[in-house]
Amino acid sequence: MDMDRIKEKFSKGPILALGLVVVLLVGGIFAFFYWNLTSDSLVYGTRFQGAPLGGKTRQEVALLLDKYEEEKREELIAIQAGSKKDQLKLSDLGYDLNQEASLDQAFSLGKKGPLSQRLAHISKGLFGGYDLDLKESLDSRKRNLYLADLAKEVDRDPVDAQIRIKGEGPEIDILPAQEGRRLDIEASKKVFEDWDFKTLQLDLPVETRAAEIQADHFKGITGVLSSFSTNYSSSEANRKDNIALASSLTSGLLLKPGQGISFLETIGDITSANGFKTAGVIINGDFDRGVGGGVCQVSTTLYNALVRADLEITERHNHSRPIGYVPNGTDAAVVEGYKDLKFKNNKEDPIFIMATANGDDLTYQVLGNKEAMDYEIDLVPESLGSYGPRTITKQTSALYQGEQKVENKGAAGSNYQTWKVKLVDGKEVERTLLNKSAYVPRDRVVLVGTRPVVQETPSQEEGASEQAE
Repeated sequence: MDMDRIKEKFSKGPILALGLVVVLLVGGIFAFFYWNLTSDSLVYGTRFQGAPLGGKTRQEVALLLDKYEEEKREELIAIQAGSKKDQLKLSDLGYDLNQEASLDQAFSLGKKGPLSQRLAHISKGLFGGYDLDLKESLDSRKRNLYLADLAKEVDRDPVDAQIRIKGEGPEIDILPAQEGRRLDIEASKKVFEDWDFKTLQLDLPVETRAAEIQADHFKGITGVLSSFSTNYSSSEANRKDNIALASSLTSGLLLKPGQGISFLETIGDITSANGFKTAGVIINGDFDRGVGGGVCQVSTTLYNALVRADLEITERHNHSRPIGYVPNGTDAAVVEGYKDLKFKNNKEDPIFIMATANGDDLTYQVLGNKEAMDYEIDLVPESLGSYGPRTITKQTSALYQGEQKVENKGAAGSNYQTWKVKLVDGKEVERTLLNKSAYVPRDRVVLVGTRPVVQETPSQEEGASEQAE
């Protein structure tokens, strides 16, 4: 009988123990939820930088955030913008931790809202937990100023491939193109706005733009075909400016095989609005002043370089009067409306035209396939004779009758033909007629007086005296 009671007691023991465990577990869970619902401390399961914060008071958490914010301000962040690298402290960007908002949000979990929501927050603390949600931000003004300064270092325009002549030539170097780049400031702002403040490097978007002229643009150009210079050191300032402007507009020209070009179309309208100034010009055979004085020296210098590169000249005109910077028969005048310099690339490879104007000398160089031109070209002008000017008389009352004065000495007219001479190893192998030029004479003007000569009449007294004598 005693044994049966003993067995009965032992059989009820596990049930009682299990019941006790259940009671304790339920009680513990109830106590856990009750405590989290009613206490002023953070719910359990809240973490900060991997460390548990559950059960800590607002003041304790605030102390942790003070230390975190102080360290965060001194933290360095690496910036990558294309190939540009930079590094700066977060304090330079106006870093701010809104502690009150961060604490309010953290201490609202399990404390505020509908009961079901509060219980769900506490349950999550048991089965996963929370990372403290910090309310971090940057000063938008400081961020924008930083991006503006960074853009000044990052941004650059694309650079076209260029040709550089080695020394005096004829060898050349082709400098490769450089792509342009631009910091996308608006997209970079978004990168900062989306930053989680945890990663220590930010990649900012940079847009790239290829140069229009790449190195292969100059394929087939291997050296200097010709070079020609004229001097303009004694010119007035306005004329020098016009030469510099017109030559810059015709420098850097690339002509493909078969391509033709007009000098006047290339430089545009010769007007003060386009930067040209008033200087000495030849108008109807007379020296005068007009907008664009000096442009003809540019067209003439270019013409001589083109002929020496053995390019095809499709239009050329001489001046009405001889000019002093090249021999007669080798000039090329341009006048808007009826005189132009036109030429064509008659070669199988591209040609490239370069001009420099240093205030003393104007130089044009024509570049192309040097190996395909194993000869030189020279210009040889030949005089076909000259003829004297007419003499024109003009009456003037500024002179007495019988007086004459030369107002304009005039100048003789002349005719030229110019030969294009082909030289191999300095010896002439071919001569062809390049052009003919006619320079008009300038009339000799003589002023003839028309003012009457007044004869003085003797007085009566003087006559009586003479008679008495």
